[in-house]
Amino acid sequence: MKNSNYLMEMTKEFIDGKMDVTAFMLNLPYELELRYQEMLKENRDYAELIYDELIERGINVQYDENLSDSAFRKVILSRYKFIKSMEKDGFC
Repeated sequence: MKNSNYLMEMTKEFIDGKMDVTAFMLNLPYELELRYQEMLKENRDYAELIYDELIERGINVQYDENLSDSAFRKVILSRYKFIKSMEKDGFC
């Protein structure tokens, strides 16, 4: 699942403050679009989970609500933790 792992690593870098909000909001959707077909081949459920959580419930929230940087980082952290918890539960 190298493509999915790449996006999760990118997300972790953002959470850890190694990437700013603008870069994350531009790069994550771009990288997801480039990698999505391969991600589906690797693990369809995991690819869809990443899309739903990081895009639909993450980046789109920022567009809708115009959160502060710290509030947006918290939203992404909660989505990241949810994805990781699904991994631990054997979903992926």
